[in-house]
Amino acid sequence: MRKPLKFLMTMVVASLAAASTVSAADKLEVPVATWGSPNHINISTFVGKLQELLAQEDGGRISIKHFPSGQLAEDADMPVAIPSGNVKFGWVTLNGWSGVTQDVKIADAPAGLTMQQLEKAT
Repeated sequence: MRKPLKFLMTMVVASLAAASTVSAADKLEVPVATWGSPNHINISTFVGKLQELLAQEDGGRISIKHFPSGQLAEDADMPVAIPSGNVKFGWVTLNGWSGVTQDVKIADAPAGLTMQQLEKAT
């Protein structure tokens, strides 16, 4: 009885190894959720740059599929949508996590650049 079980376990391990080898060569499309206008400087710059860097780093194996304008989740939904797996990769403001992660409460402080200052700086 032990030999059949050992053989079966060997076959399972071999099958998983073969499957992981095949899937390592497959292309992967990652959904990216953003909210707000897709023409906003932060979103338009981020999504394009992310795709560009992925192409440079992995030769085009990983690509993104952009879901703009809150199609998958709005900013306020991200702290729940990301950990639950409903959103795999999302554009989110840090202060949305202040009620979820204690260390980011500092993000609630009124500080930073205006959008005009940020646009000028980039």
